[in-house]
Amino acid sequence: MIMTMTRRMTGRSYLLWRYDLVTAAVIFLFWSSVVNGSGVSVSPGKVEITGEVGKAKGEIIRVKNPSTDVSLFSIYPDEMEEEVRAIPSSFVLEGGAEREVMIEARPKRDGVLAGTLSVRAEALSKEVLGGAAGIKIPVRLEVTKASPYLASMALTLQKGGGWILLFVGLLVAAGICFGYGVKELKKT
Repeated sequence: MIMTMTRRMTGRSYLLWRYDLVTAAVIFLFWSSVVNGSGVSVSPGKVEITGEVGKAKGEIIRVKNPSTDVSLFSIYPDEMEEEVRAIPSSFVLEGGAEREVMIEARPKRDGVLAGTLSVRAEALSKEVLGGAAGIKIPVRLEVTKASPYLASMALTLQKGGGWILLFVGLLVAAGICFGYGVKELKKT
């Protein structure tokens, strides 16, 4: 009984192996007759950004078209749509060409945030079979809370308050000099 089952399994395994071999040969012959397809290559393979809540920070990735065909590339976040964006998010690349893309994060909450970024390439030519390709890149944000003092200064500067800060700084410096001068006068 054991030998019979072993033979059956061996015979079945042989048939499955033979079927896989024939299928692989057919796929190889068909695949070699296909002219081209879209492709995408991205480096680095992950995006890690450390920053503060509400402040924009970015990292550069390089997107390459490894095929010989002109392709339309789209880059978009699968999660964290409100906090992560690609600049530019869509562009065309000739075959073999590459381009730098800024991945910008402006986190709205603190902590460690994780998601993926989709990079999709679609051939512009109608003759290209298998017209689209894509990959997903892991994105990790390590976000800390901004200092309230620095945040208020940054907000003042953004609203055109640079002159106010300069004036206050000059008043403080004048006060220090005046206090030092008074102290020196009292010594004499």
